[in-house]
Amino acid sequence: MLEQDRPAGAESTVEVENSAAARRRKRSAAAKLLQVAALGAALVPLTANNAGATTLTESCTYAPSTSPANNISSDCDNGINQGILFKFGFGIAVELHFDTVLQGFSVGIEASSKTAEEIASHFAGEFEDWAPVPICPACDDPYVDFTVLNPPQGGDGTNSGDQFLSTGSRGPGASKGYDLYIYWLDGSTNAQFPNPQVLHATGGSETFDRNISTVYFSELSNGDTCTIFDICEGIGALSFSDPGAGGRDNMFTEFTLANPTAVPEPASMLLLGTGISALMYRRRRRNAE
Repeated sequence: MLEQDRPAGAESTVEVENSAAARRRKRSAAAKLLQVAALGAALVPLTANNAGATTLTESCTYAPSTSPANNISSDCDNGINQGILFKFGFGIAVELHFDTVLQGFSVGIEASSKTAEEIASHFAGEFEDWAPVPICPACDDPYVDFTVLNPPQGGDGTNSGDQFLSTGSRGPGASKGYDLYIYWLDGSTNAQFPNPQVLHATGGSETFDRNISTVYFSELSNGDTCTIFDICEGIGALSFSDPGAGGRDNMFTEFTLANPTAVPEPASMLLLGTGISALMYRRRRRNAE
């Protein structure tokens, strides 16, 4: 449609709307560039220092404390859920909080990158068809198996060797034990793996046969991202949708993340829809004939 009687030099309504849309696109693009830059600043030094690494180990020392406040550590940072942070780099971290620390000890956690097949081969029972969650795209393989190398001694406090209180049922039903949280920077897992669970192996086995999940964070605040991953500069009001999942138990072996069912990718859904449409068309045509 042509506009008539428009004063010289005045912009048309269409031109104004196009200009506003262009500005919105530029702001959106700038926001995405800031996110990518901040994430790159966190990952590039890690991949440079650990090129080709598939296994990382972090150790933290706990001091005796019966207070419900943060666990006390002389060599590791406090987390966001009253525990101590094990920072592995590659955009992954673990927080471990004990209900009651009876005597000082040091605990180490090993994070090993694995293929989906390597992780899934250790799923047992009701978890055999579950999908491993890829939380480390910067690793050689994106799936991570966490192992406690020198687990502290748990008990009811009557044994001189008891280092933390460990009573009650296994898993979330433990009356005294620990809370464990896994955090990762890659928010793209939210869509395809919307319900990640913390699976734990029983005893000295490598078989993930127990679900200890208690909570799932689909998004962390910018303050939490700053605390956990040390990404604090230049984020402003932006959010990475950094996910995290938590569990509870009173003994240690290996743990990992798995999703009950994997959500098909958009391309797979398109192929499925196309196939169903073709079958329906053939059936209608056959009926018509």
